[in-house]
Amino acid sequence: WYQRRVHGGLCFEVMCCLGCAVHGNRWMVQARYQLENSCCDVFLMYLACLCSCLACILECAGFENAKCLRQIADIIFNMVISCMLAQHEAELDHRNFPNDGFFIQNVVRN
Repeated sequence: WYQRRVHGGLCFEVMCCLGCAVHGNRWMVQARYQLENSCCDVFLMYLACLCSCLACILECAGFENAKCLRQIADIIFNMVISCMLAQHEAELDHRNFPNDGFFIQNVVRN
């Protein structure tokens, strides 16, 4: 019962809050392995936010081509999310997750 409930919650999170879910996962991976964003990561995240904000402003102002910019912003957002998920998988594979000994090391230290 509990497992079905957890999977249902994860499904809801991904369907309704994809950006928050991926960024939260990214933060957890970076905190666990003491990693930082690269310049390219920061640029892509800012580009996605800038395009999305610009599209929103142009839609509110009534520009005819705002929908085209919205589609471009969505494409960039999905590209950024895809890159982040690929980075997560590559990093976790590189660190041999979940058998990386992180939990055991932290329990012994504390």
